[in-house]
Amino acid sequence: MTYYLGIDPGVSGAIAILNPEGKLAAVEDLPVIVAKAGKKTRRRLDARTLGYRILELVDGEVLNCQVMLEDVHSMPRDGKAAAFTFGRSFGIIEGVVAALGLPYRFVTPQKWKPAMTIPKDKEAARLAVIQRYPDAAPFLKRKKDNNRAEAIALADYCRRLDTQQEMT
Repeated sequence: MTYYLGIDPGVSGAIAILNPEGKLAAVEDLPVIVAKAGKKTRRRLDARTLGYRILELVDGEVLNCQVMLEDVHSMPRDGKAAAFTFGRSFGIIEGVVAALGLPYRFVTPQKWKPAMTIPKDKEAARLAVIQRYPDAAPFLKRKKDNNRAEAIALADYCRRLDTQQEMT
């Protein structure tokens, strides 16, 4: 009996978990800490809360988990600060998953999206996930929930790889 976790990285990222029966157990935004730096507000991933949430969501069954992390990197058009923040968030996620002892794999969007027939366009991807996973619709109401949608599809991609099921 395996839990499948899909993680869409970044400060605006999300995590989704499919239970051992392949049903959506949870989907939520990654936890963040909001800190004031003068007049600016900075959001950072909350590593401690992320670790605790994963343990809660899988009922402490860390030996029965498979994790799929979207393997992404900064883009040339990203500013230096944005690239650093994104890289930091990605490292925190990988570190938390590794510290919990969860087996994890990386997959690029160029590989998993076509395999799962998920469009590149964020809004179209969100709508495709709602159509494929109707139980997820209440969690994907807003346009900005596209990260949640991708986390759900990543978790299912992980499940299908693990169980040798056809991708769709």
